[in-house]
Amino acid sequence: MKTSLAIFLLFIFSLPLFPGEKEETVKAPNIEIAQWMQGEIKAEKGKTFYEGKTLVLEFWATWCGPCRRIIPHMNELVEKFACDSVVFLSLTSEKKDVVKKFMEKHLMKARVALDNNGSTFEAYGISGIPQMFLIDKKGNIQWGGHPAMFSEEALKKFLSTGNIDLPEE
Repeated sequence: MKTSLAIFLLFIFSLPLFPGEKEETVKAPNIEIAQWMQGEIKAEKGKTFYEGKTLVLEFWATWCGPCRRIIPHMNELVEKFACDSVVFLSLTSEKKDVVKKFMEKHLMKARVALDNNGSTFEAYGISGIPQMFLIDKKGNIQWGGHPAMFSEEALKKFLSTGNIDLPEE
């Protein structure tokens, strides 16, 4: 079974059957970083670099027009919410020299890293970009969709209540 289909099915079968039923959590797949381009975080042995933090994970590419157009929105979110407990990571599967040249011309305030041979893109079932996931402090996926749908208000509510009011994509 293809990974993206498996994640989709896992998500569908984790939805509640009846209103008010407790939703099952979906553990976020591992994030394999080949190299940090900006804002490296050193992980403690046996832990993820975002363990105990809220992670806003964006999948993007330098050649992607919608990805480029979403950078100002991402920069605003980073300015307002980045702190010790909230990490913004923009992950690409492109080559280092391509990303470096792009970042010299385009200000990105999120942490930026290179995917390890596309393994994280595959693990998350990414077939189109940009794509974003909100991962809670316990490492569970709380939301996934297009970054333009991810609002400041929704993130503020999530950080204060643990609930997210955004449509799934």
